[in-house]
Amino acid sequence: MGWKSWSYWLKGGIIGLLLPIFFSICMIFLFLIGGANKREFLSADGSGAMMTVFALFFGIIFMIIGIIIGFIIGKVKSKNNQL
Repeated sequence: MGWKSWSYWLKGGIIGLLLPIFFSICMIFLFLIGGANKREFLSADGSGAMMTVFALFFGIIFMIIGIIIGFIIGKVKSKNNQL
């Protein structure tokens, strides 16, 4: 089952989930380049843990938004095919 045969809501959900993951990886990379080491990233003040929680939260939110947008696109395209 290839990417082209997936339904629009599934494509939207996956794209919506991958974008926050990509940006989280970029933020972690920039955080570590900025002079912080692994110990500071996972420190007791919770900055690293909070970034992980935000990434998960926004990942779920963007996935839901992507699913809704993909569902709407699928409905519009199926209506256009019926005409």
